[in-house]
Amino acid sequence: AVSFDDGWYEPDVLPPIARWMSQSGRIRFQANSLSEISLDLTTHMPDVRERPLMLEFLLNGALVATLGLYRNGWLNLRLFVPESAAETTGGNFEIEIRADRTWQPRPTDDETRDDRDISIAVCNIQIIN
Repeated sequence: AVSFDDGWYEPDVLPPIARWMSQSGRIRFQANSLSEISLDLTTHMPDVRERPLMLEFLLNGALVATLGLYRNGWLNLRLFVPESAAETTGGNFEIEIRADRTWQPRPTDDETRDDRDISIAVCNIQIIN
């Protein structure tokens, strides 16, 4: 059972089916052990070549990775989790992703309007023991 906080929008068909994140979002899950987290992510921000989108990944409050996205398109990311960050009581985990900015895809007032503040889309999250 995985739960997404209010930093995430409802699933969207890009394809594949993914969730867009605002500036930050948290995902809660349970696992007996944890050595790696794998996920696919993308951004559609138009200016990432000139100004990379900076991301931070925290596990239970501890920073485990930082990343600068400088192109559009899907990327498979594998986060290797240090033993110290994987230690928890009861097998409860929370991964938080933070982006340094968001953008609005289509803020114009017409039938194609999309004024969500989004940064990245995420799918195919896998917890590896």
